[in-house]
Formats: sequence, C-alpha cells, structure tokens
Amino acid sequence: MIFKKNKDASPPGRRQSARKTELESEPSSQRLFQRGRTLTGSLSSGVASANEQSGNLRSPRAHVHHLSGVRHKLGVTLLAVLFMGIATLYIMSEFTASVDVSSSRSGEFTDQQKAAFSEVIDEYYAKYPADRFRFSLDEDRLLGYVQSKLPEAESLSVAGAGIGAHSNITIKPRQSVASWVVNGRVMYVDANGVAYDTDYSDSTRLVKIIDDSGIPVVDGKALTSQRFLSFVGQFVGAAKQHGLTVTEATLPRYTTKQIEFSIKDIGYKVKVSVDRSAGEQAEDMARSIRYISNSGQSVKYLDVRVKGRAYYK
Repeated sequence: MIFKKNKDASPPGRRQSARKTELESEPSSQRLFQRGRTLTGSLSSGVASANEQSGNLRSPRAHVHHLSGVRHKLGVTLLAVLFMGIATLYIMSEFTASVDVSSSRSGEFTDQQKAAFSEVIDEYYAKYPADRFRFSLDEDRLLGYVQSKLPEAESLSVAGAGIGAHSNITIKPRQSVASWVVNGRVMYVDANGVAYDTDYSDSTRLVKIIDDSGIPVVDGKALTSQRFLSFVGQFVGAAKQHGLTVTEATLPRYTTKQIEFSIKDIGYKVKVSVDRSAGEQAEDMARSIRYISNSGQSVKYLDVRVKGRAYYK
C-alpha cells in the first residue's frame, strides 16, 4: 500500500482540465445535445420532467423555426383582422336605413310627392329586408313595386351616400303625351300606353282624349286596353314627324277599335283604327291632308283605316 500510486491525488491532465472548463462555460441548453449525453424530459419543448429544471429542448435552429412560425401566425391574424375591418366598412356603406328621393329632372317633385315615393320604398324594404344592402338589391323588383303603387315612375336608380346607411334614389317620371277626364278626374298616358293620374310634364301640350265610348275606366288601368293607349302615344309621335300636331282624340260611341283625331289648323277629323300600324296611318293621313289642301276641297272627315286607301267626305 505504501508503494501504490494514489490516482485520486494525481493532478488532472491539461487536456481533461481544459475540456471540463469549456463544458462548464457552455450554456446548459447547448450541453443537452452533446455526444454521449442522455436527453431527459418530455417530447414537448414546454413541459419539464421531474429531474430537470427547464423543459427547453430547442436547439438554436429549432428556436429560429419556432420564431418564424410565430411571426407567420401573427401576420395571418393581422391580415384577417384587416380583412374583417374592410368587410365591415363595406357592409356599412352598402346598408340602407333611410332614403332620399329626387327627380331625374330638377324641380319636378314637391315635398309631398317625395314623401309619397319614400313611403312606398320603405314599404318595399320592410317586405324585402335583404334588399337594404345595395349589393343584393333587385332594382327591377323595386321598380315594379313602386310602379304598382305609383305608376307615374318610369325608371329609378339607387346610389350610396357613404357609410351613413343612407341611399339616394333618383326617379325618372313618365312623360305624358295625352290626357283625358273621367268622372271629373284627369288621367294621363305616356308613349308606352301606361295610365296614371299624376303628371310631371307640361299639361298644356298634351293631347286631350274624350271618351264617348261609354266604357268605364278603373283607376290607373288602360282606357279600353293597353294596346289602345300605346296606339295613342305612337300616333301622336308619328304625326309630329310629318309636321302635324294632334290636339284631341275622341272615342266614338260603343267602339274600342276606332279613334277620331283632331289636327291643329285642320277643320276636319281623321278616323283611324287601332288594328293598323300607327306609323302607316299617320303617313297616309299626311299625304291625304296635303292632297285635300292642294285641291281646295272642303271635307267633313278623313278616313285612313283601310290600308292603301283614304276616304273623305
């Protein structure tokens, strides 16, 4: 025992001492992944086992990947929040809580008429709540509903007014070409043959229709038929193209197929039929009037109801 060498008392080698000092100076997170070491702890990087002080098992490379994933999630979250904010603003700007009605021609609607249109439009929105959003609004259905209540509206357009839940609705009123009186009530008709009782045009230039047919007129409906009213408007327009101004239209007794028109500066009436084209009869009328005027004859009436023939007496 005297001559036995004491290994514990011998000083450590230089290489071993330097390695031990180097290992002690390394961070604990890096020493976990050295050769010959046993990794302890759970598979989760955030859960510590019973015999370790920290559950951080990430290497520097894994830590970089983790931070990249966090940045990606934050970016996606911010984009989602931004998209939802823009979508919310868009929906708010497309929503209609109140309307402002105006005419396509300035100064045509009174406050009472605007209120009447606004009331009908509010009724429509109450019936179809989804149409309060302009991107889902069916303008044709809205126009049809308004025309069913107020037929004097020809067309309309809806425009937004910012994010104030407000919409501007511009209504184009019909242009009357003729009017008539039924039971003391004045009715109007446009070139398309639609009848209504509120006129927004110059009433002094309208063709007056005198109903001697004895057929009653129901509110807002055609005088005898939609075809008749359309014919009146087309004939008035065709006569203007030939330089003739229609001043009056009369329905003879017990007939719905014949109309007698009075022409300005012409002392006799012209008989036409709704079964023939309004343009053709207007052309025949113009040629016949010129012939009668050039011949100096005095007639009581002109009849152009038959195609290719003109009769006068």
